[in-house]
Amino acid sequence: MAAPTRRIILVQHALAVSEKEDPARPISSEGLEATMGVVGMLSASKTRASGPLAQTVIHSGKLRAKQTAEVLSAGLGATVVEERAGLGPNDDPAAFWTAAEEEEAWRSSSSSSEGGGLAIVGHLPFMERLVGHLVAGDAAKAVVKLSNSGPLCLEADDQGLWRIAWMLPPSLSPK
Repeated sequence: MAAPTRRIILVQHALAVSEKEDPARPISSEGLEATMGVVGMLSASKTRASGPLAQTVIHSGKLRAKQTAEVLSAGLGATVVEERAGLGPNDDPAAFWTAAEEEEAWRSSSSSSEGGGLAIVGHLPFMERLVGHLVAGDAAKAVVKLSNSGPLCLEADDQGLWRIAWMLPPSLSPK
């Protein structure tokens, strides 16, 4: 098998407060704590020794995704956090990926050859459907169950075949 040439890290946003509590749905104190635990584990990871896990973190623009992306960027070593269209809960992962692949900046930021990668912070069911699209070629296939704040890393080989490289459930972080 060829060495990975591209990396993306997918993260479902942190646990948010209820819409009744705050219609903007910012991340909750529990969500912040879980995300900070993940940041701690990522920062201590040996994989970070060779450089950032992600140079760029993109998010849907919804407050909970934006806040998660901002907190998570430190653990990933990212220097850019930005909003991107097409990452809404019910958006089409195939259309998003097709559009993203056409952007040269996307291709260079997801290259792991320079120790970088791309992180995407979004919502269910979009995030799990994106994994299905990339790994199984079918967004309707249930490949993985994501959890709030839990990063999932996908890597593609030089043939463009995506595989799950690792997953970090927030429940593993020290309390």
